[in-house]
Amino acid sequence: MAVNSLDLLFRTLDDLESEDLKRFRTYLFDSEGNMEGFKPIPKGKLEDSDATDVASKMKEAYGGEGSVKMTLTILRKMNLNNLADKLERDAAESGKRDEGVIVQNSTKEDEDAIVNEVKETHKKWMIKKFGKIYECIEEGKNKTLLSKIYTELYITEGESEGVNTQHEVRRIETQSKFHRDNKDKINSNDIFKCVLEHDKIRTVMTTGIAGIGKTVCVQKFILDWAEGRAHRDVDFIFALPFRQFNLKQNVSYSLHKLLLHFHPEMDEKVINPHMLRKSNIIFIFDGLDESKLSLNIEQDIDIYDPLKTASVEVLIANLIKANLLPNAFIWITSRPAAVKWIPPKYIDRWTEVQGFNDQQKNEYFKKKIENEAEADKVITHIKSSKSLYIMCHIPVFCWILASVLLKMINQTSTSYLPQTLTEVYICFLLTETNRKCQKYGKGIEQDDKKRLQSNREAILK
Repeated sequence: MAVNSLDLLFRTLDDLESEDLKRFRTYLFDSEGNMEGFKPIPKGKLEDSDATDVASKMKEAYGGEGSVKMTLTILRKMNLNNLADKLERDAAESGKRDEGVIVQNSTKEDEDAIVNEVKETHKKWMIKKFGKIYECIEEGKNKTLLSKIYTELYITEGESEGVNTQHEVRRIETQSKFHRDNKDKINSNDIFKCVLEHDKIRTVMTTGIAGIGKTVCVQKFILDWAEGRAHRDVDFIFALPFRQFNLKQNVSYSLHKLLLHFHPEMDEKVINPHMLRKSNIIFIFDGLDESKLSLNIEQDIDIYDPLKTASVEVLIANLIKANLLPNAFIWITSRPAAVKWIPPKYIDRWTEVQGFNDQQKNEYFKKKIENEAEADKVITHIKSSKSLYIMCHIPVFCWILASVLLKMINQTSTSYLPQTLTEVYICFLLTETNRKCQKYGKGIEQDDKKRLQSNREAILK
């Protein structure tokens, strides 16, 4: 099948209406909908998946050619023959181009063109994967364009002071009393930029407390690159979250195969070890604190060949030590408590996500809440409560407040708005419990007491 078979799937599934995509997913986990010899994909893997995720999971399960065949079969069963015909034409045309490249003695220009096509496919895939942010609201509206609500975070250069056991409100209040020196502030797109020309920053560690915005910062960094706003000299960015590595604890890969596993849009023949060595690459390892791997950077086996097989933790260690792809850049994010797993001598720059300053708090709510009058009302209320306003230093708390207050403002029967952290968390718990009832089909119980009582066991756990 053609080099960009996954791209064909992306484009095809992206053209489906939300209800049609839901039906399409049903065919994939229903054995009656599958072609002979193709095993169904478990329902749990497909639940709530968007077009990007579905295409990736199909590629992983059936390969490029098998995925296209399966898609054609399902589309025809759904009587979406026009879409099926278009996919068939595009696949045939792409296959002819691929065959022509194999038959002819390709020139350097041909090879460059093929590599550039793979790079563009990779960027499109990353835009679809990271261009939206999951906001945990009702199905069909659970993803928002990141560029629409993203608010620049306050990031400073320097090593974190470590784990802080002080109450979060008091700690944040203490921090806010200190003058933030702008010379220490750094833009996320500049984390690999050297202050002095002769310096080289290869590995960056970014720390920050839970909910401060580390993962969203990474997501925006990737999106800016993929859409051509930053790092135009970078060929590939590989995002490899530690949470997903936990599922690969007992599996061995070569670095080459590991990248193909996590980035199925890449073509194995084009993205070979030689190409990896000469490309400008950034590896992003997000959420070190979530890792269950046995990382032992100093004692792990040394590996220099991207085709040599080893455990995932050994591959990560050798990337960090610059044994594998020494010219690649490494970005690691973590909560402060876990940074000790990486010896400081392997880190060239330390940065810390400080969250929102007062101006960024206001900017977030104005972006998040489209109605200007409602946004002003929410901001006014938050500023009237010292503890709430201080806590808005943490982006995830801003999201919780926006979710709670916007709903209560729109309820004509509600005259009182929560003033304390406890009241906010109670209202948020009610909101999430109601969402759970909607999602899993138990109906909506209008009475909060009845709803909480029916969910008592889950809440206590």
